[in-house]
Amino acid sequence: MRCLSLFAVSALAASLAAGCAAPAEEETTPGAQEGELNAGPAREIGRGPARDVVDLEVAAVALDRQGRAHIALLNDAYDLEVLVEQADGSLRRDVVDQSGQVGEHATIALDDAGNEHIAYYDRTNNSVAVSRRGSDGRFVKDLVGPGSSPSIVVQGTTEHVAWSARSGTGDLVRYASRPAGGTWSAAVDVAASGGYPSLAVSAASVPSVAYDVEVSADADEIRVATKDASGFTSIVVDSGLRYSPPRIALAPTGEAHLAYSAVVRRNGPYTTTEVRHAKRDGAGAWSAPQSVGIGDGYSVALSVDRAGVVHIVSSGNSSDGIEEALGRPGQPFTAERTPYRGRRPSIDVDANGKTALVYRSAYGSMFYYARER
Repeated sequence: MRCLSLFAVSALAASLAAGCAAPAEEETTPGAQEGELNAGPAREIGRGPARDVVDLEVAAVALDRQGRAHIALLNDAYDLEVLVEQADGSLRRDVVDQSGQVGEHATIALDDAGNEHIAYYDRTNNSVAVSRRGSDGRFVKDLVGPGSSPSIVVQGTTEHVAWSARSGTGDLVRYASRPAGGTWSAAVDVAASGGYPSLAVSAASVPSVAYDVEVSADADEIRVATKDASGFTSIVVDSGLRYSPPRIALAPTGEAHLAYSAVVRRNGPYTTTEVRHAKRDGAGAWSAPQSVGIGDGYSVALSVDRAGVVHIVSSGNSSDGIEEALGRPGQPFTAERTPYRGRRPSIDVDANGKTALVYRSAYGSMFYYARER
């Protein structure tokens, strides 16, 4: 869910995209092969905006307690909709918002009742918006504040959102929350510089925000800010290279996991990347980042299942193959290429450790959904 005018500031995206010509035909979906993420042929679930905005992150998936998928998707009419998986496997389509140019940067979270809470960029109002499904099945929309690239979590009955905003000197990261039936808190600055945040919230309702900061023309920092009684305190997890926007997720034990890609080699306009992982233990100390064995990480998605297994998928720009790495507790990551080809993956994992994957065609506008059973 990214806006081109904002996403263009990512030097990683620009450098990876250089020299990659797209074929004329629409991406086709391959059949199943052996592998951890092997859900058989992916299903077409609808078209997104035209190819000239192919780099928008415009689809996201979350699984409810029954293991059914809820997919937020920006369609080719620039309407935001949600696809809800039914008991027979079919997908019901509901309109979330069609009031102007809306739906970029969409992220989705579910409350305990399985109702969707979707945060996204409302371009018409130049604001982060949150739409939530009420008990009557209808969506109610709030404008949270100026900015884009939101990340949303619902913890208990409270919505938490972090997003990128513009300041007089560049981008900054902000956070706000809203209890059920209440109003949004005043936005607070998570960081005075940085963007593309990813949010996680502990069982004790403590938010942690991962984000990327450009510190020079050739180097970024990956930082994580955690809120305490005095505000947000930030720590640098990785530095010195160019990075993709990080993703953060919590394990049931409370450990925080971080995934992102790093440019480790340059050859003219071409780059070599690797996907990295770091974790924060219960004492708050971050491990040294380590490669998970997959590269070409143009975009990274992350989820941690109930058994504490870390699921990381990434898509590249040269091969456009989606790769997966699994990190089981106490073991090194295992990595492999999946049978799927596309960009901008989003994943969630059910109670049995089975992955749901949504992604966009490598060179076209079709979205696909694949599911382990």
